Amino acid sequence: FNRYRVLFTHVNFFREHRTSSTNPLVDELRAIIDICHTHSIDMVVMGHDHNRAESVFGETRFVTLDALSDDFDKPSYLKLQVKESGLETTFVEL
Repeated sequence: FNRYRVLFTHVNFFREHRTSSTNPLVDELRAIIDICHTHSIDMVVMGHDHNRAESVFGETRFVTLDALSDDFDKPSYLKLQVKESGLETTFVEL
């Protein structure tokens, strides 16, 4: 198997919609993007926004999770599998 580098963070960096809460600081975002590039981070798994989204920036795949709550329209969790072919993600709806 290959080794993969996955970073987990509560706050997501790329918004799929406008929000006024918890926007990441520009300096923090720049530092994280630099870490991803310098250390060849394969994937960043992010939360907080509660709207499933996937983006690619440079060589890094960014995955934003849904909410895992009974009062959310479509709650789900992420199943992340390490395979010889790469990292495979599946959203499992509840």
